[in-house]
Amino acid sequence: MGNVYVLYGANELSIRDFIRKNTSKRVYFDQPHQIKEAVENLLQKSLFSDEATPVLLRLLSSANDSDLSRMVKSGKDLFFWETGLPKSTKSKLIKGIVVKEFVEPGEGETKNWLRKESQKRELNISDAVVNRLYVLHGGNLLILQSELDRLQLLLQSGDKGGGSINLEDLSVHKTAESSIFSLQDAIGERDGDKFVAEMSSGIAKEVDPWYLFSVTVNHLRKMLQIKAKVTLQVHPFVKKKLTQQAQYWSEVELIDQLHKLLQIEFEVKKGEVELLPMLMYWFLTDVARDAT
Repeated sequence: MGNVYVLYGANELSIRDFIRKNTSKRVYFDQPHQIKEAVENLLQKSLFSDEATPVLLRLLSSANDSDLSRMVKSGKDLFFWETGLPKSTKSKLIKGIVVKEFVEPGEGETKNWLRKESQKRELNISDAVVNRLYVLHGGNLLILQSELDRLQLLLQSGDKGGGSINLEDLSVHKTAESSIFSLQDAIGERDGDKFVAEMSSGIAKEVDPWYLFSVTVNHLRKMLQIKAKVTLQVHPFVKKKLTQQAQYWSEVELIDQLHKLLQIEFEVKKGEVELLPMLMYWFLTDVARDAT
C-alpha cells in the first residue's frame, strides 16, 4: 500500500522539505478540476511505472470515502497539500492517511533558523540584519531562504567585494520600506489608483523584481490563509489588516492570482520570459484592479 499524506499549515518550506524526504521519486504538482480525475490519473499511472509522486493541491474537500480508499490502495505515495483543514474535511479522513500540520515558526525560532542557515552558506550577517529580515518577512521561511540565496550570490559575484552582510545589502536598501508596505496594501485592498501611484513613484525601478514578486506571493498567501482560518504567527496588527483586506477577495480569486504568479515563475525559470520590472508592473496592476 502507498503512503497518503495530508499536509497543511503556513510553513511552506517545511512542507516542501517533508515531501522531498518522504519520496525518492520526482514530484509533480496537480490540481485537476475534480477529485475523480485525480483518482483515475493515479490508478492509470500505477499500472505502468511509478516515475513520479503526485502532490494534489487543495482537493481534499471534494473527496469522499471511496476516492480516498482507492488512493490508499493504489500502492503509490501521494500528498495532499491543503491551505487549511476544517473539521468537515478532517471527518472524511480514513485509516491509512497521515495528517501533519506545519505551523509557521515564531520570532525566536525564525531568528535561530536564519543564523544557522547563514552559517551553512558561510554568510556573516549581523543581528541587525537578522532582525530586519524578520520584520520584513516574519516566519515565512520560504521567502527568507530566497533572500539568503540572493545574499550568497551577491558575495560570490564579487559585487559586494567580500566582508559581512549589512543592512544596505538587503533588497529594499534603495527604497523606503513604507513604500513596499503601501504597495502591498494597495494590492490587498484592490485599490488600483493607489497601486499605480506607488508604482509611478519609482519603486518598480529601484526594487529587485524578484523581491517584489516574493512579497506579493507572501501577501496573497497570507490573505488566503486568513480566509481558510489557518493559524498565523504574526503581530495582531498585521493579522487585523490582513483580515480586513481579505474581505475584498474570494478564495477562488486569491488562488487564481497565485496560480498566475506560479506560472510566471515557471516560465522565467524555463528561460521563456525575463522577470523585468515592466512585467511585474503589468501583472500587479491587474491584481490590484478595483473590486467589482
